Amino acid sequence: MTRFTYQGNVKLPTASGATVTMMKFTASSLTLSGHVADAVTEAGTTAVTSSPVMAFNGNVVLYATRLSGRLAGVPLTFTPDTVSSVLLTVANVLTSNVPVTMTSVTTDQATGTADSLVYGPGGGGFSVVLH
Repeated sequence: MTRFTYQGNVKLPTASGATVTMMKFTASSLTLSGHVADAVTEAGTTAVTSSPVMAFNGNVVLYATRLSGRLAGVPLTFTPDTVSSVLLTVANVLTSNVPVTMTSVTTDQATGTADSLVYGPGGGGFSVVLH
């Protein structure tokens, strides 16, 4: 994640009309590598998209109810209820100056936007421009 910052917790609407509290993160880019899979289940049907690389570029916004991963080998999990504003404030300063790599990343109920999304190594897959 490049220029990764935590923006706080927000309430997003659900299809039922309720809201869910999610953490909001922004970045200038976010690259997922390894075996990257995105599964969406609705009405009992699951659609899975997978690729060795997914690169989100430009005005990246990520919302999640849980974000877990390893930073320098240390396992971390953030949720809207347990997110440490002190830790994330320090991380905001650090990540705005130095690229930080988080490995073994998983999220729950993640949603996001970006100017572009490229699948495949080196852009060799297909690309989707989001508006």
